Amino acid sequence: MVMMISFLSHAQIEKGNVFFGGSSNLGFTAGAEKIKSGSTTSDGYKYSSFNFQPMAGYFIVDKLPLGLFVDLSMSNQKFDDPKMEYSYSYALVGPFAKYYVTDINGLMPYGEVRFGVGSGKSKSVYMSSENEEKYSILHFALGIGGTYFVTENVGIDLLINYGVDSEKWDAEPNGERAEGDKVTYRYSGIGFKLGFVISLGN
Repeated sequence: MVMMISFLSHAQIEKGNVFFGGSSNLGFTAGAEKIKSGSTTSDGYKYSSFNFQPMAGYFIVDKLPLGLFVDLSMSNQKFDDPKMEYSYSYALVGPFAKYYVTDINGLMPYGEVRFGVGSGKSKSVYMSSENEEKYSILHFALGIGGTYFVTENVGIDLLINYGVDSEKWDAEPNGERAEGDKVTYRYSGIGFKLGFVISLGN
């Protein structure tokens, strides 16, 4: 049985296979906040968010798929009193490389690197006033993880990575900045992603 699991999982990382994947951030959430004070209940704010992170690639040699990933995200918050709305969205696309190190009875540890470029937009509305800002994004992440094939073609995937994001915004003109100047924000941190992998042979 162990030999069969090992054989099946190894067959899924051979040269020529097509690779598909996605993280647990694939989803949609929506809801509303309620505020209760004594016997009075009032609405707080309504919110919704959506995130989609698929990836697809091709095993150019055994154990090594190369491909593209996409990261799409949107969120929105609405307040009734005072009337206010805030929305935020971005889109990233870029290449990735994943290398499976070995096969441990169906569990396959790997290293992964990805680099992406994209753009985003934030919009705020307060009463009758509206403001919209756009920005560009550079993304880099390096991580380690493992895939366990539960069937011949489908595996459960866990990734731990360290990511760095750089966002470049248009600066508001003031005494120190002229119109057209840019302001750059950099963020970094460790992330955990639980997802799936599908590998299809010829």
